[in-house]
Amino acid sequence: MRPTGSFFDHVLEIQRPVVRASRSLTETVEANDVDRQALVDFYYSTNGEGWTDSSGWLIGDPCVNAWKGIWCHENGVRGTLSPTLFDLKNITTVILSGKANLKGALPSTLSTPSLTNIVIEGCSFTGRLPTTITSPLHSFYLAGNSFSSFIPPLPPTIIDVSLAYNQITGSIPPSFFSDTPNLKFFDVWHNKVGGSIRTSFSTATGLADLKLDLNDFSGATPSDISTWPIFSSPETATTVLFGDLWSCPVPESVREHSN
Repeated sequence: MRPTGSFFDHVLEIQRPVVRASRSLTETVEANDVDRQALVDFYYSTNGEGWTDSSGWLIGDPCVNAWKGIWCHENGVRGTLSPTLFDLKNITTVILSGKANLKGALPSTLSTPSLTNIVIEGCSFTGRLPTTITSPLHSFYLAGNSFSSFIPPLPPTIIDVSLAYNQITGSIPPSFFSDTPNLKFFDVWHNKVGGSIRTSFSTATGLADLKLDLNDFSGATPSDISTWPIFSSPETATTVLFGDLWSCPVPESVREHSN
């Protein structure tokens, strides 16, 4: 699951009306007015005057005037993201998904003390993943970029990881799963990750969703693979078979478990 936490005590996501050629300026203004009035109603019905912080509220446009807690999409984000964004000491969540015109690189070290969620998917980021991560991350979603480094060590707080559809290379570190005891979701689909399926996967007792297909894994599958929790539990989901170079047949029970 992607993070549901917010930047503020209350966050409302609103999608600004998309202006199409067939729409008139009047129609667009009316749509904005409807959105604004709905927020004004929300303000008065929830004791807005008594909120701890109501910065910007009731002044002009909710997006242009940055009403506190209102999150607007389609703001024309493009360019190169400065790594100094992660120097903000109180930032908890970074979500910059679906921004094909946004590029940049992540800093080599992530140490922001309150950072728990990074969701940068479907952008144009390149370079290496951070080699040192001490931030208490829960979610690390970087799918659909062009990162090209190895899988880094992740903090023990991590729950969800998606590095799908990048150019990740190397192998999964031997201690990766024992070092991430809270990991539930791990997706490296469609990369260049190689090596063999290590017996360390057998220690991933809490893993519920594993996606390894379309990589460069090779070699024999461990003889006891069908007894590993990720393959033996009916509550888990795996895709590990497709597009890799196994040198021997995968057990039928594992094949049936994969989807």
